[in-house]
Amino acid sequence: MIDHKPQILLAPALSNSSCWRSHPGGFEARWQTPGVGELVRATLVLLLSLGILGANLLVICVINSRRYHKYIHAQPRYLLTSLASNDLAIGLLVTPFGFVPAIYSCWPYGEVICQIQALLRGALTQQSAVILVCMAIDRYICMLHPHRYHRQSSKKYYMRQGCVAIMSTTWIASVAIFGTLVLPKGGYYFNDTGLLACEPFFAKASLRKYVTR
Repeated sequence: MIDHKPQILLAPALSNSSCWRSHPGGFEARWQTPGVGELVRATLVLLLSLGILGANLLVICVINSRRYHKYIHAQPRYLLTSLASNDLAIGLLVTPFGFVPAIYSCWPYGEVICQIQALLRGALTQQSAVILVCMAIDRYICMLHPHRYHRQSSKKYYMRQGCVAIMSTTWIASVAIFGTLVLPKGGYYFNDTGLLACEPFFAKASLRKYVTR
């Protein structure tokens, strides 16, 4: 008889990937001398962080400039601003924390920061996907029903309130969902074979399917 019980996985212990080794006298650092490959990898992480910050700040400033208001409707402008703000948060709050792990291949910031990083990675990635879906729906309606779309766009106050409400709801929902999945013990881990960062860990296959929808 085949057992169909869902397989529950256990997250790797963060202590195994920590840059600090505990011993009876306290904690001992276990830094390794970085090689050329590690330094190049850390430089790429730093350049990527700076590139994300600069590019998304430029996008936010340009699309919200009065000079370009006549070229872009309010709805796509709000959605693009939300998407750029999301990427800006990644460049400010997520990627810079990969600089030291890229050099030493371990996690130096402790368990609480690992939890927060896993939460941010999951929530911001999910939020980006939701905003892209909203943008696709917006463009679909604009192409199929242009007259109705432009008529609704003329009601700037109501469109602004509606866009803000939708974006706020998606932000809150993404943070809430990944907060319940990641913040409990075992909901995060340090990926030492991939991005060298703390990521959400889904113990059940059903959770992995849920967050990829």
